[in-house]
Amino acid sequence: MTNAYAEGTPRFALRDLFQPEIASDLRAQRRVREWIAALRRGDHPQDGGYLRTQGGFCCLGVACDLFNDRIWRQSPTGWSYLGVLIDLPKPVMDAYRLRRPDGQYTGEDGYAACLAGDNDSGKSFAEIAELIEAELEAALAAGREAGRGARSPAASTRSRPGWPPPPTARTATCAGRSRRSTTCASTWPCSGTSRSPLKRSAGRWRTPSPAASSAAAASTRTRSRS
Repeated sequence: MTNAYAEGTPRFALRDLFQPEIASDLRAQRRVREWIAALRRGDHPQDGGYLRTQGGFCCLGVACDLFNDRIWRQSPTGWSYLGVLIDLPKPVMDAYRLRRPDGQYTGEDGYAACLAGDNDSGKSFAEIAELIEAELEAALAAGREAGRGARSPAASTRSRPGWPPPPTARTATCAGRSRRSTTCASTWPCSGTSRSPLKRSAGRWRTPSPAASSAAAASTRTRSRS
């Protein structure tokens, strides 16, 4: 059977099998890659209808088995995993950062599909592994794009001309903005809020007033003459 994912079919519909958080969750990424490798190796015989049967595993059942193979419980109706027979239990779904317990994603035709349905409709583990890998890589690429597009206010401030501020401005006498004041007394460019470069409280840095500067200069000259 031809694998469309492996042959460069447009992937505009990918990127929604996984939660966006997988882009920063290294443990989940490692789990998914182990899942992909296990499906390709064929360690688990393939079957359908349930997570696990007497004859084998669904692709989602393989994910459960890798997560913890000691949780399976056999009952008259079949094998259950944390009390679930068909779809992924929530702890497993969250561990792999999947959006839905049946592995739902948007297919190439724009309609919803799911890994459980792919497994039961005859796709091999190898084909499903290709699909999962394509979705993972697309999700990671989306995370990288989002990271490049998001610039923090602090980073933007540090990159502007004039940053960092001159030492005289950073060591100036500070009186702060009074509670009733509506303007900032600072001579350094300041937004007057906690979003300013130094994360200061409202209008913190203020240079001495002209009168105070003159008095300080006169005092210095008096001391120097004495």
